[in-house]
Amino acid sequence: MTGYIALSTCVALVDLCEFNNDVIIYYSWGNQLGTEHLAEAVYRGTLQSFLRGFFPTREDSD
Repeated sequence: MTGYIALSTCVALVDLCEFNNDVIIYYSWGNQLGTEHLAEAVYRGTLQSFLRGFFPTREDSD
């Protein structure tokens, strides 16, 4: 659902899938009080480049 606004106090259950050099990200978010949503996001790049953003190596900083 595009444009939905709600208070999010928890993001959990992240799942990643690389498809056609994009990373598809599925996740659950909500307030843990009964308001829960499933969402999808797309990272335009490979899974390797996505994860390097979280776990850079010394070579990445050169």
